[in-house]
Amino acid sequence: MHGRLLRGCCLALLFLLSTSVQAHYHQKQIGIGEGLSQPTVSTVVPDNHGNIWIGTRFGLNRYRNGHIKRYIDDNSPSPAITGNQIGFLFMDSHEKLWVSTDLGLSLYSESEDIFVRTRTEAVLCAHETPETIYFGGYEGLLLYNKTDGTYERELPEKEVPVILAIYPQGPGKLLLVSRSHGLYLYDPESNGWQPVPLATKAPGQMILQSILHRDKLYLSCYRQGVFQINPHTGEVLNHWNSSNSGLTFDIVLSMALFRDHILLGTDGGGICALDPSDGRIQTLPALLGLPEHSFPSSSFTFLHVGTDGSIWAGSVHHGLFCLRET
Repeated sequence: MHGRLLRGCCLALLFLLSTSVQAHYHQKQIGIGEGLSQPTVSTVVPDNHGNIWIGTRFGLNRYRNGHIKRYIDDNSPSPAITGNQIGFLFMDSHEKLWVSTDLGLSLYSESEDIFVRTRTEAVLCAHETPETIYFGGYEGLLLYNKTDGTYERELPEKEVPVILAIYPQGPGKLLLVSRSHGLYLYDPESNGWQPVPLATKAPGQMILQSILHRDKLYLSCYRQGVFQINPHTGEVLNHWNSSNSGLTFDIVLSMALFRDHILLGTDGGGICALDPSDGRIQTLPALLGLPEHSFPSSSFTFLHVGTDGSIWAGSVHHGLFCLRET
């Protein structure tokens, strides 16, 4: 009798503890029903005015206080934006919003509430210094001079790499991650491109995403999971896939840092969390103590972690999800 009573109390306590943990997180979905222009979210960036800018495969959306304003290229002489397939958003240090679409790179004019195109090429990433914004894209590096507003093209001698990410690396150097040409160490002073050869068992010809954390580079590669790379030598230090770890799917479309973990948005296996300290991978719901099927979507194209620790997850079919500790 007392044993059954004790077991019942323990089960009730565990239930209360689990619901208490879950109650600390508020989830919000922004989809078609809330006015989103298209359900596939490609990129997200917040500003300092309480807006969340949401890029989709058809149109840019500004979300604030439950309301959405769409920016659509309607083929008019003066569209709100040029191009509807949003690929990249970047907020610079002067709170200027850059947007890259399939038809070029534009800068937001707050006074006119439109995006003014400055280049006819798409970019995929950016890194800002006091003098320059380095844009990486389909044609190598594009350097924007913040003083006079001019652009300059930089390429290695023998190839035109697609640059996916740019990271500071050592004094005055930049580490460039390309889609199919591996890594480069770029010297802005000499415009020199030094290839960093990847080890033979390193990723193949399709790098999807990357993140630099504590001087280790994490690369997701098409159908190969995630690699941990020494960015100085190209050596493979670790490799995680669905066969040798808790990774739920071998195609990782997005990455973000969250509480010393690396969040991994997969194309069919939900969101996982990699702990670099011990190499363990678990699902995000397991990390946070939430129900395993907390999201109706299992494919996530973009992840962003806010300064308050909120997680913004852009999905393939269900719009944008926000998970915030309350």
